[in-house]
Parts: sequence; C-alpha cells; structure tokens
Amino acid sequence: MVTSPRDAQPPHLLTIISDRSGGRLDKYLASLYPNLSRSYLQKLIVEGRVTVNGKATRSNQQLSEGDRITLALPPTPSPRPTPVPMPLDIVYEDQDILVLDKPPGISTHPGSGQQEHTLANALLAHCPSLDGVGDPERPGIVHRLDKDTSGLLMVAKTENALGRLSSQLKSRSVTKRYVALVKGRIEQPEGAIEAPIGRNPRHRKKMAIVGEGKDAVTRYKVLKHLDGYTLLEVAPETGRTHQIRVHLA
Repeated sequence: MVTSPRDAQPPHLLTIISDRSGGRLDKYLASLYPNLSRSYLQKLIVEGRVTVNGKATRSNQQLSEGDRITLALPPTPSPRPTPVPMPLDIVYEDQDILVLDKPPGISTHPGSGQQEHTLANALLAHCPSLDGVGDPERPGIVHRLDKDTSGLLMVAKTENALGRLSSQLKSRSVTKRYVALVKGRIEQPEGAIEAPIGRNPRHRKKMAIVGEGKDAVTRYKVLKHLDGYTLLEVAPETGRTHQIRVHLA
C-alpha cells in the first residue's frame, strides 16, 4: 500500500507497506516513484530520511512483505522570484537600504497561488543585485506587510544592512505605527490588548486568539470617532501573523 505525496501526512512524508519480499530497498522505492532517481533515493537513505520499521537503514537492505517504509522528502524549494517591472513608490533609497510605500492589494513576496506581480518581483527588476541578499524567496525583504495592508516597507540592499535592520526589529528599536479603521465605537481613549495568538483550530489557514498561542500585545489610541466606526493608531509590541486584525476583531 502506498500513500501518494498528495495524501502524505505531514507534507512530504510518505508511508509505504511493502508488498513484496526480497529485493533492495532503493530499487523498490525507485520502482514506486519513477520521478525520483535512484541516486537521489540513495542520498535520502544515507541522510537518514528513510526508515524501515522505524529504524535507519541502508540502500541494499532486503525487504520483507509487510515492512513499513517511511520516506521523508525534503520540502521542494519555491522558485526564486523572477524580475517583473512594476511601478514602485520609493520614498528613500541609498546604497544600503530602500524604503517604499506599499499599496494595498499587492503581496510582499510570492506565496501560495501568487508567484508573480509581488513586490519581490518588482524589487528584483528595480535592483537586480538584491538577488542573493537574504532569503532567495524574499530578496532583501526585512519585514512584510499583508496583501491588503498599505504602508512603509524596508528593504536591505546588502547582507550587512539586512543583518542590522533585522537586529533592530528584533530588539524593537524600530517603532511601528499603523492606522486602522474599525467597525464600532471604542470608548476607551487608549489601551492595550493582550491575548495569545495561534492557528484557528477550526480554520487552520486563519489566526485566532487561542489559549496555547504565542503571547501578543497590541497598543492602541483613538484618533477619531466616525459614524459607526473608530479610527485608531495601533502599535503592535509583538509581531504575530495578522496580529492587529485578530486583536481588533
């Protein structure tokens, strides 16, 4: 019995129950997965990514019917972003850093279902030397903003600048301020929301306030009351995914 890569749990983990006796492990796997070369499978075995009945093994191990084979494929790397010329609203640039005003409706970098027409693609077209700075999938990008969020985004043009900016973000010596329009009237002029954030147990692609989540703190100040809405200045003290949206909700 073979589980297909599409059904593997977790991603890239395949479990196979051998339906034959005799024969080498590497040959058996190559016959099941012709898209994987035998030399590649042998490399995975040497790296300990293949076990038989829960134990490390060798390429030439002889199989028995009913043996349980586990194959842990390394994640397939996402392709590097391709340069795509797009207009950028650059508010500052020198030889080390670049700061741009990100509009809403555009992703910061490629992700699921969005491989082109992101800021990463546009940045590579504007500054080809970014290729190789930091994460290949996020060239020079120090931090991200959600697709529907607008605001200033810092980009490092050198590894040294990337390290320094990342360190400043980590130490919170860089202050972030957001303006958010929320439905409803918030009476308290300012305050803090402290609630742990993690994966929504009912909707795993969404974030929510959950007891076992990571600590998260968001400070806010009322700027203006509008008809049925409140305009806020928001300062997240932590950087959890979708933190502002989750806390304000």
